[in-house]
Amino acid sequence: MKEERHYLDTLQTIFLEKMIKKIDSGLWKDVYSGNTSRGLRDILEKGFYTPTQKDYLRTMRGDYIKSFCI
Repeated sequence: MKEERHYLDTLQTIFLEKMIKKIDSGLWKDVYSGNTSRGLRDILEKGFYTPTQKDYLRTMRGDYIKSFCI
């Protein structure tokens, strides 16, 4: 069975880069680790994410909003 892929658009790419920067700078160290940062970099390099990663990214987006936007 062929793996379903969701390709990144420009805004998603920018947002992932912001999340990586927050993780790498230590501002999010109590929530996410360097492994998460590496996983996000892999997604950026591939240019797409899978349905499983989609759910995880959605959760991370919610955490980002709660941590830095509210």
